[in-house]
Amino acid sequence: MIPIRLKRCKYILGLSQKLRYSVATILSYVEPYVGFYGSLINKISRDLIIAYQDSVFLVPDYWSIRYFDPLDEAFVWRYMNIDRGVFIDIGAHVGKYTVIMAKKLKNAGTALAFEPHPVNFRYLIINLSLNKVSNVLPFNMACYSSDGYLDLYIARESGLHSLVRPRSGNKIRVKTCTLDSIIEKLHIDNVKLIKIDVEGAEIEVIKGAIKTIVKHRPTIIVEVWFSNIAEFVKLMSKLNYRIKVLSTGPDITYIVAFPRC
Repeated sequence: MIPIRLKRCKYILGLSQKLRYSVATILSYVEPYVGFYGSLINKISRDLIIAYQDSVFLVPDYWSIRYFDPLDEAFVWRYMNIDRGVFIDIGAHVGKYTVIMAKKLKNAGTALAFEPHPVNFRYLIINLSLNKVSNVLPFNMACYSSDGYLDLYIARESGLHSLVRPRSGNKIRVKTCTLDSIIEKLHIDNVKLIKIDVEGAEIEVIKGAIKTIVKHRPTIIVEVWFSNIAEFVKLMSKLNYRIKVLSTGPDITYIVAFPRC
């Protein structure tokens, strides 16, 4: 069914992005009132197509639309300006950053994408195909401080699954790896930029990437939970990185970390 849908998607992409983002805005206002009917809306709005930054994305639920608001995370894109080397997307979701950065890099670089949830990962693979992106190495696993297996707690929204915070009674077992182990195994060189969005597990991700950070000195863009900020700043200071706060929300802070040397 999905391949057929993807072919049909080509015919509806003439709709303006302005209209798409208006729909996203409307849904963001509707969400607080969804309540009990959330699961029903989810079922009738699966496989939405979104046009974003000259790319096309298939998403699994209407909540995913919020991640493609043109005003959202504009402050992040300012620092995602590499045109060569390796980009690493940890917590890739359905591939928004992966696809766009891979297109920017083209033949001059590669993207690595880590997404542990099997459904999100399936959409990630579809979106790579939709956008004819071939310079991506996708991994259906979670980056962490050790190789092994952990419970991934399932949230209502596809972008909020977490290794550290139970959001419901649902969980699945997922494979974990350190970024260092993957980089060493694949002999990856010239890591320029790392993006981390892992719903509270950012400290563990950094701990599993120490060798990579020390060797390659990449710029690191991270969504940090408030409960982790002090430890994150201390850890990055030890690695000789300076911190710049990009945006602060109710529970999270977006931070970019630059190597001092």
